[in-house]
Amino acid sequence: MRGLPSLAHDLRVRQTMGRAGILGVIRDQLRRRIRLAAGKTPQAASVIVDSQSIKASETVSKATRGWDGGKLINGRKRHLICDHRSLVLLVMVTPADAQDSLVARELLLRLALMHPEIAIIWADSGYAKNGLIP
Repeated sequence: MRGLPSLAHDLRVRQTMGRAGILGVIRDQLRRRIRLAAGKTPQAASVIVDSQSIKASETVSKATRGWDGGKLINGRKRHLICDHRSLVLLVMVTPADAQDSLVARELLLRLALMHPEIAIIWADSGYAKNGLIP
């Protein structure tokens, strides 16, 4: 009897599926099913945008981490777009020193391309500095 696949094999499969967009399709289908089971429309009309800074270990490349002076964290920052049920629509990971207002342009462009049905975006003032979110 064979055991579980190696971690290296698992990583290769996940990276391949991620590059091919398969993981995004699975995520979107699960989100739609959860919303329908809750009696909601399959697609959200409004979303929440926020970021979280996460500490990174010393093994994480210095090129992909940074210092968040506000939270005193050396690591990465994940920018999340979720519906009101906390179901994820989009994630971007940047070094922790990335300014929310500068990441907002790329984040909102991806949101508009992937989810044109979104009519309302709730965001804190960090995302509004460059005028993209009033």
